[in-house]
Amino acid sequence: MKFSCSLAERFIDFYACFLQPPGNIKYAALVIGGSFIIEGAFLVVATGAVRKGAAAEGMKVRDYVWGGHDPTSVAVVTEVIVVCSPLVV
Repeated sequence: MKFSCSLAERFIDFYACFLQPPGNIKYAALVIGGSFIIEGAFLVVATGAVRKGAAAEGMKVRDYVWGGHDPTSVAVVTEVIVVCSPLVV
């Protein structure tokens, strides 16, 4: 069984559906806005945890982050910032 189109053409056809404008822009804006609100709330909570950890250590937030005292909370803050950045753009 031989296909009449190349792998590149099938790849382009597969991803062409993602390049189409959304059918209802209001739903797209609602989803993006909801994502921004939820991720923004995560950012507030994660930033508060980092600030609380820095205060418990008696350090500035910058020194706490760069010192690597709690890499888990710093990683969460970084991840949420990365997720929120494209939503702002």
